[in-house]
Amino acid sequence: MRLQVGVLGPLVVSLDGHTVPLWSPKLRTFLAVLALSAGEPVLYDRLATAVWGDDQPKDARRALQLHVTRLRQLLGGEQIRTVPGGYVLATKPELVDAVRFGRLLDAAARAEDPTVERAALVEALALWRGEPFDGVQSAWLEGVQAPYLSARRLAALERRIELDLAARRTDGLVAEIEELTAGYPLREQYWGHLMTALAHAGRRAEALEAYQRLYRLLAAELGIEPSRPLRELHRRILDGEGDPRLPAPRQLPATVSHFIGRAGALARLDASLPASGDAAPVTVAITGVAGAGKTALAVRWAHRVIGHFPDGQLYVNLRGSDPLPPAEAIRRCLEPLGVAAHRIPVDLDARAGLYRTLMAGKRILLVLDDAHDSHQIRPLLPGAGGCMVVVTSRDSLADLVAYDGARPLELDVLTPQEAVRLLTVRLGPQRVTAEPEAVRAIVARCGMHPPALNAVAAQAVLHPALPLAALAGHAARIAVR
Repeated sequence: MRLQVGVLGPLVVSLDGHTVPLWSPKLRTFLAVLALSAGEPVLYDRLATAVWGDDQPKDARRALQLHVTRLRQLLGGEQIRTVPGGYVLATKPELVDAVRFGRLLDAAARAEDPTVERAALVEALALWRGEPFDGVQSAWLEGVQAPYLSARRLAALERRIELDLAARRTDGLVAEIEELTAGYPLREQYWGHLMTALAHAGRRAEALEAYQRLYRLLAAELGIEPSRPLRELHRRILDGEGDPRLPAPRQLPATVSHFIGRAGALARLDASLPASGDAAPVTVAITGVAGAGKTALAVRWAHRVIGHFPDGQLYVNLRGSDPLPPAEAIRRCLEPLGVAAHRIPVDLDARAGLYRTLMAGKRILLVLDDAHDSHQIRPLLPGAGGCMVVVTSRDSLADLVAYDGARPLELDVLTPQEAVRLLTVRLGPQRVTAEPEAVRAIVARCGMHPPALNAVAAQAVLHPALPLAALAGHAARIAVR
């Protein structure tokens, strides 16, 4: 028979889905204590302390045996086993809500993926129906076990709210945290969550007013001021630095509508997506000659995988032969991440440290386009897993591959078939099939480079009456304009 016991609220006992009433206060306590250790022995002394406290009968063991007999009559003889020194509730541990609650919290603590962690916390918190052991009369349960379970519940609730704030799940969050600050007014964590949630919702003035409420409460009750983290949060909201209302950056340039080929390169990029639990960020170095289409590939793929990077996408043009200094490149990342200009450190190392701090724990895609060399890129690499960097460069970036673990992806020009397909997409099949020799000449003179082919195609689109043969003779010159 399937025995379930619920203690996270009023005591509930059921056999195969049918409620079993327990009217005796002592039996209720006895079963609740056994349930907390479902599948494990509970010693006589523990049971006697829970049931009678300091006022134990002369023959406590005999009295416990009578309780076991009565419980076996109600639940079935196989549900409670006698073992040396005590008794065991034979039900599966997951059928006791308090035990299942603890196991779910342990699973959440082990989870490396925030989505998995949150799901375990939500399931664990959903087991609660009220105050633990409600209606069970036991000084031991009330003074030891109930506070322990309640403390774990509050910690789990705080962590779930932190995950919701990080993912910007704002629906109903402010109202929920308002209830918590009312119920636990001296727990500063909840006030910090309330301030952040209000700022997320665009209610900055209310976030600042919440801090003032906490300030007055702590001064009146304890004669102290809010902790340093709360004061720092208040300052950031006041100054607008790192304002939680700032949307996740979405800086990718527009992708080309006539992207052709590159199935193998796209597949390799797909295979490089960060996995849950990666300790280090993933870096892919797309290299190749000028005009190979490196930027088009990087941007096209980045748009395809936006959903994998909910915390934003950053794009920086590193300017190739006229290199953008790393300090300036970092500044162009910090501002979209919510750092006010006057808060950005001058020193490169300090600037890079702030940048890595803000990237930690987030899933952000960073596209670094037209890098000069590995030295320019290295300060821009995040320090923790979850993020991904895609670099394009004419340089081989050998140092980045050898010493920083970047994954190389060398891009060649299009195949002749892909080059013809590109012209077909741009000009239409009739115009291309009408002059096959001219098309082959254009493809050859453009070296099958996508930008060169697009430049010639643009001229053909602007002059629809002009034969492609007329453009073929000038293809190379048009391509380098």
